[in-house]
Amino acid sequence: MKKYQKYTAVFVAIIIVLTVGIVLAFSNNNKPTTSDRVDKANEGLLKTANDEKNPASEIGVGEFMIDEKNFPKEITEYKGVAMVDFFLPTCPHCQKIGPVISAIANETQGKYKIGKLNANTSPDMATKFSIQSVPAMIFFKNGKEVDRLIGAREKAEILAKLEEVSKK
Repeated sequence: MKKYQKYTAVFVAIIIVLTVGIVLAFSNNNKPTTSDRVDKANEGLLKTANDEKNPASEIGVGEFMIDEKNFPKEITEYKGVAMVDFFLPTCPHCQKIGPVISAIANETQGKYKIGKLNANTSPDMATKFSIQSVPAMIFFKNGKEVDRLIGAREKAEILAKLEEVSKK
C-alpha cells in the first residue's frame, strides 16, 4: 500500500508541475513583453524619422546640410564662427531641438554659419569627431573646433555659446 501511495504522490506532483508550466506558458504569450513595448514605441519614432518633415533634419532659412563632401568647404575653410548640429532622425531630443537650430540659423543669418549633419548618413564624420551622444553641437572658429554642447539645449544657451565662441 505504501508503494502505491508513493507512486500516486509522484504522479500527482508531475501533473501539477506540468499543469502550472502549461498555464504559465500560455498566459505569458498573450502579455506584451518589454521588447514588444519598445518596438511599439519605436514604430512612432521610425515613422517620424522617415517622414519628409522630420523636425531633426528639416532645413530652415540660413542653414544647410553638411556631409563628408562639403564639410571642408563649408566648415574647415570658413573664416568665422560656425556650428554643426550632429543628429539622428530617430532621436527624440534631436527632433525637439531641430526647430530651435533652424530658428537660430534664421535669426543669425550672415553672422554665423549653421549646419546640420545626419550621423546616420555620414557615420565617418561622426566617428571623426568622436560623437557618442546626439544631439551634439560642435562650434568652430576659423575652421578649428573650439567648443561643444551635448544634448538638447535651450535656444538662449546655444546663442550664448555662439557669442562666446565669436569672442575667443
